[in-house]
Amino acid sequence: MRYDKLVYFVTEAEAVRLPNGDYSEPTTSKTPHYADISDIGNETKNFLFGSITEQGVIMRFHNTVPEDFSYIEFNDKKWKVLRSKTFRRDSALYCGEFNG
Repeated sequence: MRYDKLVYFVTEAEAVRLPNGDYSEPTTSKTPHYADISDIGNETKNFLFGSITEQGVIMRFHNTVPEDFSYIEFNDKKWKVLRSKTFRRDSALYCGEFNG
């Protein structure tokens, strides 16, 4: 398995009220990770999640992945995690397109 695709775990923080009454700017941070990415077939999608019409991918990572993030960026698209599995040395995230 090749972990050759660069994905970003994006964390978005909302504006916070400061003690002086002003609000801070919303912040976005991106954490890069390399992954092995493959499409989820229609039969597998229907078995795992029921009837889903959106595109889905499996992202496999060599190590553990961050636990707190808003979404994943890959190929200029946003992906949300639908299901995750953690193995001894790898992690797998089943993702669907996120329009948010």
